[in-house]
Amino acid sequence: MKIALDYDSTILQDRVLWETFVTLAKLRKYEVVLVTNRSEGESNDDLEYDAEALGLQTIYCAGTQKQDCFGADIWVDSRPDRVVSTDGVVYLSGVLNCS
Repeated sequence: MKIALDYDSTILQDRVLWETFVTLAKLRKYEVVLVTNRSEGESNDDLEYDAEALGLQTIYCAGTQKQDCFGADIWVDSRPDRVVSTDGVVYLSGVLNCS
């Protein structure tokens, strides 16, 4: 199973929680990848340091929809609109339906 984990506003909100999550997921043989909206050319020393410490590959999406950069089974992201376009999201009587 592939798990895409956001960095900004996700890992940075609670490092201990997400470090524990990554450790447990890897023990269960899940593939965890950092998928960020950042560009590779930016100053990413913090992200690269944490990715190396956690042993994670990083995918830089440079502002494009994350689903177009990486095929994950599970997305953990503070901004779902950056994973999938909100053009495909429809609310039906209080229930979120992605078409």
